[in-house]
Amino acid sequence: MASSSTAATLKDAGFFIKNIPNSFNEWNLFDIFAAYGLVGYCRIGGKSTDKESQFGFVNMLTVDAADEVRKAMKDQKLTGNGFCLYVSDVKDGTMTIQPIHAVKPGNSKYPPIVVPSGYLPLNKELSVEIVELLPMSTVPSHVFLLTIRLLNDEQTGALYKSMNEKLNTSQLYKIDGELPIGTDCLCRVSSKSVARARRITETELYLIDEGKRIAYDKSKCFSMPKYFSAIPTRVFNCTLDGLFWVARAVDNFPKIRQVVIQWGLMEKDRIRAKTFGFKGPLNCISLYAGNSVLTEKLVTKGIAERQPRRPLSETSYDRDTMLKLKSCEGKPEFNKEIIEDLVKSVENVHLA
Repeated sequence: MASSSTAATLKDAGFFIKNIPNSFNEWNLFDIFAAYGLVGYCRIGGKSTDKESQFGFVNMLTVDAADEVRKAMKDQKLTGNGFCLYVSDVKDGTMTIQPIHAVKPGNSKYPPIVVPSGYLPLNKELSVEIVELLPMSTVPSHVFLLTIRLLNDEQTGALYKSMNEKLNTSQLYKIDGELPIGTDCLCRVSSKSVARARRITETELYLIDEGKRIAYDKSKCFSMPKYFSAIPTRVFNCTLDGLFWVARAVDNFPKIRQVVIQWGLMEKDRIRAKTFGFKGPLNCISLYAGNSVLTEKLVTKGIAERQPRRPLSETSYDRDTMLKLKSCEGKPEFNKEIIEDLVKSVENVHLA
């Protein structure tokens, strides 16, 4: 059971939830509240006294998002398809729960959300490196590829360092027959370097930790031991938050990419990226540098257009990471001159 002090990680943004259907799990609860803004904490605490429902806690990442939840409530009720939740504010570490009348929980015709696999954590600070767009028919033209690395994450850094050491010292085993398209393998990139790769076409391999395409050469491909396949890839297909590229911008990706690279080349503590709900392998990213939001500059220049944000039917977050999240405290110092130069670089992009 989560205590009220645990749930109230941000003043005036925490809620105590009752009447949660027994068929719901934390992902269902998260999905409901994610429609109103970024969710920082979500947990189902246990069974209610009526044994026919559960109770839980939700904390939004901003007070504005919490206010959106309050606007949607009517008589302390938050209703939707197959559910009627009773929602009470959690303030200053103590629950202020008004008396509510027991109502039989709604029987949702929707089963608990199936959580797809994914390793991109929720609202963590990230460093961002831009790599090439994969020429695959399944990837829309407005999607580009980002290599995502956690900032100041010693555990992750040690994991990848250990993996690279083992990649270059482990015995390699030849693959019997052809490597099917879409299959992962180890590839000897050079005499002193072995990397994880995926065959993406008849003639190409994709280095999944570097975001690079290389020619497929069967003689350089080896089977992938389970140890290496269990470590998550650093590369994800991404879109910028709430945007899609205009058609005439696609041919200008090299220039646009250079702008974003400049953004990403700032020192690690001078760039922030927020990730949030995504469907399947497609992630949404917001990039921040100082008080500037890259997406705003791209819209102003006509490089991208707004895309209405819609409630998602699926979410994919690392559960442990989600439950440990706290409201961000403290803000890094930003070099205003660097920010101004980056803003100018965006404004200097001219479309054909």
